[in-house]
Amino acid sequence: MSKIVIIEDELFAVEHLIKVVSALGHSVVGDFYSGEEFLNSTDWDFDIAIIDVFLAEKLTGLDVAKEMNKRFKSFVFLTANKDTNTLKEAASLRPSAYLTKPFQINDVAAALEIVSANAEMQKNKSYLQFLTKNDLFTEPLTQRELDILKCLLEDYSNLEIGNKLFISSNTVKYHVRNIYQKTMVNSRDKLREKITLFFQV
Repeated sequence: MSKIVIIEDELFAVEHLIKVVSALGHSVVGDFYSGEEFLNSTDWDFDIAIIDVFLAEKLTGLDVAKEMNKRFKSFVFLTANKDTNTLKEAASLRPSAYLTKPFQINDVAAALEIVSANAEMQKNKSYLQFLTKNDLFTEPLTQRELDILKCLLEDYSNLEIGNKLFISSNTVKYHVRNIYQKTMVNSRDKLREKITLFFQV
């Protein structure tokens, strides 16, 4: 399940999207009438944004998408406009998917599936850099440490990590200590904070 925000100025479209997204098993954590309202109100705690290219007030969906890119947030463009120049500008912002109005539930399902798959692939690709010399750890992680790191960032307990990876809790604790030493932190919160900051730079 992904946390979705909707940035759209047509009330009917918003209501329809909320029903469709919810029916697909995702959670709508916010809907916004304009780019200004979104940027002034969001806490950025979401996975995917669905953004209409043309919005009320001054900022366009393209402007909002630029802010999404700065924060490495995935987004889907939504529009009824098929103007070539607009589509070219939208494409240059690298949306994860594109929906045209009127949309069907299958269109939304496919778009969100593509976004989720791409995000997971990119995340796995990003984590692989920790297996070689990098700017976060004093020395590279082992493959086992990398597996445990991913579990730590998803809030698994040591017991849950052990069950997931088929190793004992004591072995998990050993690897966690090594990860902390290599990252120069002493808690999960500090580890998460440091890695999140690393990916945002």
